[in-house]
Amino acid sequence: MKKAIRISLLALALVLMLSALAACSNHTHTWSEEWSADPTHHWHSATCEHDAGARLPVNGLAEHHFEEHRSEPTCTVSGKITRTCSVCGYKKEATLAATGHTYVEGKTALTVGENQSVSRVRYCDVCDAPTSSVIPGSVAVSTAEEAQAALDAVGENGRYIYLLPGNYGTLYLRATKDNSTRHPLTSWAGGSGYILHRELTGVTIVAAEGATVDAIVAVGQTHNANAANSHPLYPTEHLISAISLESIELVGITFSGNAAVAVDLCGNVAVDGLLLDGCTMKDAQKDSRLLYRSGKNSELKADDELHVMSAGLKNITVTNCTVDGAYQVMELRGTEGLTVKNNSFKNIAKHVLLLAADGTPYSASITVTDNTADTIAERFLRMADVAANAVITVTGNTVTGYTPADPADIDVIKITAAHADAAITTSGNTLPAGSTVTVERAE
Repeated sequence: MKKAIRISLLALALVLMLSALAACSNHTHTWSEEWSADPTHHWHSATCEHDAGARLPVNGLAEHHFEEHRSEPTCTVSGKITRTCSVCGYKKEATLAATGHTYVEGKTALTVGENQSVSRVRYCDVCDAPTSSVIPGSVAVSTAEEAQAALDAVGENGRYIYLLPGNYGTLYLRATKDNSTRHPLTSWAGGSGYILHRELTGVTIVAAEGATVDAIVAVGQTHNANAANSHPLYPTEHLISAISLESIELVGITFSGNAAVAVDLCGNVAVDGLLLDGCTMKDAQKDSRLLYRSGKNSELKADDELHVMSAGLKNITVTNCTVDGAYQVMELRGTEGLTVKNNSFKNIAKHVLLLAADGTPYSASITVTDNTADTIAERFLRMADVAANAVITVTGNTVTGYTPADPADIDVIKITAAHADAAITTSGNTLPAGSTVTVERAE
């Protein structure tokens, strides 16, 4: 019985479907001129009448044909991707988030704010939007007196000194009443003397365009009140001062070439960390040095018991500097750790780099790479006395215009008295035709 009922219902449904099809086949559809659409297809809908509940026929059903247009985001404004069907105009949109500022390239400037503090302004690599922050311990100065006062006031937290345009003459890294340690010398000079030891750590001197310095001198030596070199703060007979320099940076300074030495480290001076970056010196007379150290004091004692300094001369870096005219660019003795890289030297009366010994062999690393030197009268590099543990790398340098005073000095790079175990590399340099490289090992 149930089976018969199901068969009857199916037959009835078939009859109704055939009747509808027969009716539709006798019907002429009309279509909307406007497109209808969903996210994947478009079509023209029927505008003619159909029975309620009947599935409406469509015309021109097809997938969208999208064309894409992008509005790229900026640092602060979002972008958009718009995909538009070229047939029906249906649109899909997606938002591209703003990228935010980027400061990878390091475009910066310095500005002076309240109380002469200095801020570092960074500029976005894309849109140049600025962002600034105050440099801790910073001060901007405009006269030699202000600059010297700032150096004399350097305390435990260091100092960032910004030289505004002007001529600053000679600036001194020296002992001061407030920031030096006084050590009596009871067994020296009849018990009448004492030592002033000053430690300067974390000092940066940056020069604006138009600021000129004759010299920066570390004052550490014996003074006599009755002589011309008496100490400016302590006119006491038999006074000795010692200076320890650590993490000192000289950036973008224009040295006038008027002083015999632009950066003078002579006397009782210990250095552990000195950077010259982007500095320039021009000396038409060719009688100046950019950097000079006459000898290495590995240790200075008071009373043969109190050790006040032991750093010697360590970790010196000279990079991105330009010297046009000098007697010698650098003369350093007994340096432990020296990097000279990406500099330009020309019109040099003597050696570019003279790394002579003072009884203490060179140890640690000496790296001289990617420099150019033109029109020099003595060797590009002269070095002597290299310790067993030293690593000497002289590569990628270009030397032109080498006219030595002695025609026999064809070895434009000369290293002598080098220990047999010292690691020395002198390859990859471009040297004048006919010149050579000499490396002599100690027996």
